[in-house]
Amino acid sequence: MDLLDLVPVIKFLFDLVSSRAEVAVRRTPILIVLALLSMSCVVSQTLATFMATPTPACAPQVFIDQGTKIWARFFDAETRANSTARIALTTVIGAMQAARRDFSDLDYPACAATYRNAAIEAMDSSLYAYFSFMSQATDATVATKMNYANDRMSHAGDELNKLKAQVTPPAR
Repeated sequence: MDLLDLVPVIKFLFDLVSSRAEVAVRRTPILIVLALLSMSCVVSQTLATFMATPTPACAPQVFIDQGTKIWARFFDAETRANSTARIALTTVIGAMQAARRDFSDLDYPACAATYRNAAIEAMDSSLYAYFSFMSQATDATVATKMNYANDRMSHAGDELNKLKAQVTPPAR
């Protein structure tokens, strides 16, 4: 039943109310029931349409593809940092920071937020460990920060795998 179908019901109700009060009083319970039934049909159809409309699924593939390229740049720079003298680390860490900024600037779907945040935390942890190394922190401090960074990298990888599991393969 559509809203336009209610027009005759409303007109009928108006006619009854405007007629003799005595007749309207006797028929009021019946009219209320009819009006409620008509409205419930409209409401149920509206709800059925709303419920049947599919919610768009998360589509993180573009974000994953772009992010993977940036991760590769970050890891390449980190590999170079591992074999660079402390005094020469500034340039390499600058490349790591640029990759981190590029990653954080990517547009991402809501379903990828957990992975994105884990990846940024992992990159930040790695950068903080290298900053500690550059500032000549104790070996124990640097090792603790490196271990934490490695743990965060592992966590980001786990979140990436969870996100990839949500991706629906394209229709063939």
